[in-house]
Amino acid sequence: MAVPENFLQSVRSQFGRWKGAIGLGIVVNREGPTYSLPRKAGARGEELIYLFRERYILPVRKSCQSVLQLEYRLTGFLLPGRLVVAMGSRRLRTANPLPIALVKSSVKGVTRLMLALRHHLEFFVFQTLVCIVDCLSPRSSAWAAKFLATIIHYGLPRKWTRYAVARDNVRRAFGERYQESEIDLIIYEMWIHLFRTVVEAVQCTRKLHLHSYRKVVDFADFTRTNEAICSGRSVLMLGGHFGNWEIGTALFGIWGFPMGIIAREMDNPYLHDWFRKQRELTGHRMLLKSGDYDEMIHLLEKGGNLGMLCDQDAGPRGVFVDFFGTPASTFKSIALLALEYDAMIIVGYSIRRPDRRSDRFWSRFEVGCEAIIDPRKIVGNDPVGEITHLYTAALERAIRRAPEQYFWVHRRWKSEPRKRKIVGTTEQRLAG
Repeated sequence: MAVPENFLQSVRSQFGRWKGAIGLGIVVNREGPTYSLPRKAGARGEELIYLFRERYILPVRKSCQSVLQLEYRLTGFLLPGRLVVAMGSRRLRTANPLPIALVKSSVKGVTRLMLALRHHLEFFVFQTLVCIVDCLSPRSSAWAAKFLATIIHYGLPRKWTRYAVARDNVRRAFGERYQESEIDLIIYEMWIHLFRTVVEAVQCTRKLHLHSYRKVVDFADFTRTNEAICSGRSVLMLGGHFGNWEIGTALFGIWGFPMGIIAREMDNPYLHDWFRKQRELTGHRMLLKSGDYDEMIHLLEKGGNLGMLCDQDAGPRGVFVDFFGTPASTFKSIALLALEYDAMIIVGYSIRRPDRRSDRFWSRFEVGCEAIIDPRKIVGNDPVGEITHLYTAALERAIRRAPEQYFWVHRRWKSEPRKRKIVGTTEQRLAG
């Protein structure tokens, strides 16, 4: 029985694009005839047989699927036989291969089922923890946060908690200002702060409302913020992974200044919906960082406001400005939006204040405005770089107020600048 020419051409084209192949020979041994192709010139051995098994051969999975799909189309099924894969010195064997269409559909169905079960289980556990956390008093939540932070910081392997990343980030930010023991204490207190932030995010809708916010919030230099919000222009509210950023966002919704909150879509759809509802209870609207760009533009065109975090690494194409004296890749989209839609930029913070015995209602926070940036006042030759530097420097000043409340484990300096001019240094900007 002759091998169909279209089958041979398809196999050659598939494996011709695979640069890592040991050879191009394919042999399918069955009860019927044998289909074979010559190996690549210079390859040793007489045959090379490939096996469709995702867990073994991820790099060539698509090629193997295509070959077996062609075989399935030609014969209608795969007869019992022997398929072997040879990669280096490894040889794997299997018997009685199933039709490829049945294998693919079964694998996809099982994968979707397992993923759905995992999402439901994660959400069940999360809801159980939410019910427990929502019942905690301020003292109990502070004690629980210290207990969990102690386990994370001292009990788990430091590779799991990214301790080295956090230590290097603190050292890079503050130089020789802190000793090793002080850096270790900052990281430990960072974990305490993180767990307390989670508790406060759960309790926020019950504890923070129009008639109670004065009990838990102290304002610092808030006159400028009121003037910017009431100016009639769009406002970009910027913050970082610093303090309890959810508190400051919720306050503006309580005061009647709703905004679009830009966030990343979570992998678990049930968790995503829970956080979306939490943020929208105060009148805000959650917009996805990837996918809702048109809605962001439409909101700014109508004079609306946007809230976002500005301390993520932007990759090699970002604008490199100094952050704690080291160039850090920063998104240029914030400055471009401010310039195009004449939007003012407010850099704010929400810092948790030290606990007092009299604080029986909830934690106390200092909410303030670190800087207001008006794009109309930018007169330099590089307005995008100038605005990006100004709000990054403002965030740095805020973090210096309470470094233990910054999330040091994320890689802020992940990207390094290429051979191009860096937008100023902090000392030069302050001197100018």
